[in-house]
Amino acid sequence: MQLAYETGCQGEVDFLPCLRPIVPSSPSDTTGVGDLDEPGWDSIIIPSLDYVLRSQCGYSQNQARRHALFFRENLMPLLKLPPRATVTDNGAVIFSPRYASALTNDFTPLEYSYSWKSAESAGVPVFRYIVDVAPPTGADARSDTLRAALAAIEQLDDGRATGGDQFKVHVFPALWKHVTQWFLDQETRIHPTEKELGRCVCCGTSSTFVGCELAPEHASLKLYWLLPSCQAPATTLRDLDGLFDSAKPFSPLFEHTGFWDLWSTLRDYVSSHSETLQIRMLSMDATQFPSSRVKVYTRCMFADSVRFADAILPHLSLGGRVDIPSHFVDTAARVWDSIAEPATGGRCEKQRRRPRYCLLLHEVGISKSSGQAVIGAKLYVMCGEVADADSVLVEKLMRSCPMLTGSSLRSQFPADGKPTGRIAEIGLVPREDGTEVGLYLNPCLFSDPTRVGGDGGSGEVTVERPRCDI
Repeated sequence: MQLAYETGCQGEVDFLPCLRPIVPSSPSDTTGVGDLDEPGWDSIIIPSLDYVLRSQCGYSQNQARRHALFFRENLMPLLKLPPRATVTDNGAVIFSPRYASALTNDFTPLEYSYSWKSAESAGVPVFRYIVDVAPPTGADARSDTLRAALAAIEQLDDGRATGGDQFKVHVFPALWKHVTQWFLDQETRIHPTEKELGRCVCCGTSSTFVGCELAPEHASLKLYWLLPSCQAPATTLRDLDGLFDSAKPFSPLFEHTGFWDLWSTLRDYVSSHSETLQIRMLSMDATQFPSSRVKVYTRCMFADSVRFADAILPHLSLGGRVDIPSHFVDTAARVWDSIAEPATGGRCEKQRRRPRYCLLLHEVGISKSSGQAVIGAKLYVMCGEVADADSVLVEKLMRSCPMLTGSSLRSQFPADGKPTGRIAEIGLVPREDGTEVGLYLNPCLFSDPTRVGGDGGSGEVTVERPRCDI
């Protein structure tokens, strides 16, 4: 998810310098000369979902069909109206978005991801997707999408029977409804004039994402809430204190003393580094069902050094308070430093730029074995901050991450193919048997993923990934 590309308090996002060949001046604008019959979301998404599950993840036809049915009946309605399709004067068909989704850098309200979690998987990934809960037609306030999210959670709870007895859906509807309602209740305080004056330019429209992690016989859902951008960091931390306290009746996690000890460790560290760390998103998922987990996503801004050991590791470990295995430190440093090093000899600034930030995740849950509260960490490389083409990123990952052995990544992003910029983020997680790798892909419904720059004498082709100021 591209938290990097949300509207910032400095003003509206300007994508024009990113050289995208398809740039809707605003959501719902059409740039063609004629309207076409609008394709449904199912015709855009379902064929790809079926193909990925069967060809990349080894699902049977029936297993893929059940997941497609669940998506069509329960997740697809959250996207509301499909994209507008228009035809240009030269006969090209393009899509344009209905609203400015914060999920991806070109407003596509859907993201796919692959995760290689264990060496035992022999290169076969876990597949996941995430959708943005769209606002009702004609609405653009953050409160509108929060209300839509409440209705969506009801739908997800009702849809647990989709697929029959052979297909299980893991959800926490009561907890998710409580959290969503809590955020909605805060809107009257945070954005009291939004209905009269329009949406907040800092926060935008998107508020809630729904994710789904797939397994052959079940689906585990996730809820994500974007935190208001216009609030002071100290206010956001106080709000989260109140939210977690209010959630005690809905999950035993929040009644566990260990949770509060670990949350205090995280909040105090973030508070003491407010010039560098900004909490941007909260997630609660059912991937460890029946246990719930809380995930806090923090933007980590860079000042001088962008080296992993200097700019990332101290904050990922919360100053040494979170145990980060040495094998992960070695792997993450190799990956990050190879990607973050600006290209030399490039003829344009985009090829010499360095990342301005990354995203850190800290999750708190209850260990199944010990019953104690535990905290873990994850690093996200924001690929909009680098100029490498997908094939270059994949090659760097394959050289550094043994967990990818046996994967088909090189064939999906061949070095001799046309360079693309679909990879939005790279996730790295420490595991007992190595480093878990996740790739998050933008379907690029509203942009051209093959927009590239020359090698500029650097020996590497770069892509013009959208990048904007926050």
